[in-house]
Amino acid sequence: MKTKRSTFKVLFYVKRTAARVSDGKAPVMARITIDGDIATFSAKLFVTPSLWNAEAGKVSGKSAEALEINPQLEEIKARINNHYYQILRADDFVTSEKVRNAFLGIGVMENCILKDFQTMNREFGEMVEKKLRAKSTYNKYLTVYKHLEAFMWEKRKRTDMAYKELTKDFIDDFDSYLRNEKGLSANTLWIYTMPILSLTDKAWRRGIIRTDPFSEYSLEMQETDRGYLTEEELKLIANTVFVDKQTNLVRDMFLFGCFTGLSYIDIKTLTHDKIQRMDFDGEEWIITRRTKTKVSSNVPLMEIAKELIERYKGLAEDDYVFPMPGNGTCNDYLKKIAAVCKINKEVTFHTARHNEYSYYLKMNKLQRFISQQVTI
Repeated sequence: MKTKRSTFKVLFYVKRTAARVSDGKAPVMARITIDGDIATFSAKLFVTPSLWNAEAGKVSGKSAEALEINPQLEEIKARINNHYYQILRADDFVTSEKVRNAFLGIGVMENCILKDFQTMNREFGEMVEKKLRAKSTYNKYLTVYKHLEAFMWEKRKRTDMAYKELTKDFIDDFDSYLRNEKGLSANTLWIYTMPILSLTDKAWRRGIIRTDPFSEYSLEMQETDRGYLTEEELKLIANTVFVDKQTNLVRDMFLFGCFTGLSYIDIKTLTHDKIQRMDFDGEEWIITRRTKTKVSSNVPLMEIAKELIERYKGLAEDDYVFPMPGNGTCNDYLKKIAAVCKINKEVTFHTARHNEYSYYLKMNKLQRFISQQVTI
């Protein structure tokens, strides 16, 4: 059967009325015309209106702007042409809207990366509202999505892509983009890789992909000095009583983190039902799952931790163990505590999980050490 030919044209123009106030540049629009039917969309490019050649549909001359924009316009046009002929061969009938949607990835591909990423972020956000996941992690996921979306368009002129296109080359290019254009460190790169790894793992479980696209991807982590408190420094913080109740509360929550190895979010979401007396030793343990990793975390309660739980009993809402302030508030108070105690180190709540006592806790060598407190 002979396919039906259509009058087909792609034109670029500048939407001068939508020029940005910051630099005066206006967005470039793409117009697809097939048999008089028109569909338009933004090319996500901005140009100086005075440099635009309306007749040629591109930037005039050989300026830096022309050398940057014009090749991208040619690439967009070539991809639109490719979609037009694919649809014409497959359906024997093509419209401007079908071509535009194919280019933008609307209603064409199933199991797309950004589409699934959006779903994952939405579900993650719902868990944050229920206090099941950390908001800080959720914010990282949103940031990674924005970087991946920008990369796809800037480097591939794509609004989404199928999992089969997630190749080693794509991953390496995205790594280079984050490293060189966004200035991210190797450690941050690894953290940003996590949600994409989660997506590919789910895709593998659903049978969408059969091989691991990250199998050949490697990233050398950089050793960082997170800082830790010595025995004397930790004793100094523990033995100091502050006049302000909020300062004392933050100090106590920090100590609880030191003597349990729990993170801020795990302490904040700790409820009394997670504290159980075990039959095998008759001692109280915290039986829970880490909020961030969902890994089981069973922690024996030392005497100082028990004292802190008893100290704040009945002061928190619902069944929570502690009336925990916000993470930012805690870190602000910890800076003041460190200054008062003359500790010349950056002390944050995260430090609680990276000090000598957290190490000894894991080695089951910690002993109670609180002495007489001095009021400041």
